[in-house]
Amino acid sequence: MQEDEPNVCDKHIKYPLIMFLKPQNIPQLISHNDLKPLGLFIQPALHLFLCASCSVALTLSSIHNHISSHHKNLIQNIDDTKLSKLAQEFGILPELPMISGPIMEVYGLPLFSNCTKCPQCGKIYGKDSLYMHYARSHPNIPIPNPHSLATCSAQQLDRGAHKSLFCVNVVPKQVATTPFMTIVEDLRNERDTIIQKYIPNNVDARAVSPWLLSTGWHAHVARYEMDELIHLVKVPKNENHLDKLPKAILILLEKGHGYLGQTSEIILQKLNSADPAKDGSVFF
Repeated sequence: MQEDEPNVCDKHIKYPLIMFLKPQNIPQLISHNDLKPLGLFIQPALHLFLCASCSVALTLSSIHNHISSHHKNLIQNIDDTKLSKLAQEFGILPELPMISGPIMEVYGLPLFSNCTKCPQCGKIYGKDSLYMHYARSHPNIPIPNPHSLATCSAQQLDRGAHKSLFCVNVVPKQVATTPFMTIVEDLRNERDTIIQKYIPNNVDARAVSPWLLSTGWHAHVARYEMDELIHLVKVPKNENHLDKLPKAILILLEKGHGYLGQTSEIILQKLNSADPAKDGSVFF
């Protein structure tokens, strides 16, 4: 899960640890209009910025490098004046801290559940990475059975210079949420506000989707698993599988043609009638 690094556990966070002891009093993430164009939030427990899509902590000085490296299409949205003002307002730390746990789980950072502490140096590793760690750092010491060691949950600030894991006490969650869900919820609220003036009054529910009601697709697929349907329409990873597509389409057409002789006259008339979607009418 990570490579060996110099022991930096003696450099601790530079603000009161009491903040980690009462997570119910701390907002999970703070959203701000000046940060939305960059996909960033404020992590109030750490006093750091957080990239929602990458789940990494950032300081004011590291935002430029992160955006230019991972989100080049957002570079034009960077406003140094606004970012500096936010950093001062929320007390953003000038450097990423080195955290030695255990602390309360930090919302927005990735969570690793199958971790353990090295009995020799105290560093946190995924159990699958413990063998490599011993080979590099403790080559003359027998490797303990990872399954005999206590398991802990851990997090990391980023995947660069501060990728060292630290133990965390997981906060019980009633509903699993992510930074993406926060963004989606904000977008939905904005959408609902905007479309209010476009929603017609006294809409007949039977006319909301004439095509769906006439085809009955919702009833047809109701008995199938959603994951299975999604799997069936995925583009094959092996492009050679696409070679079978023309033959499959011909077989489908031949089967459909074979059903014409046993199809009722009314259905045939419907199939041969004009398509209302092509007369300029649009149904919502």
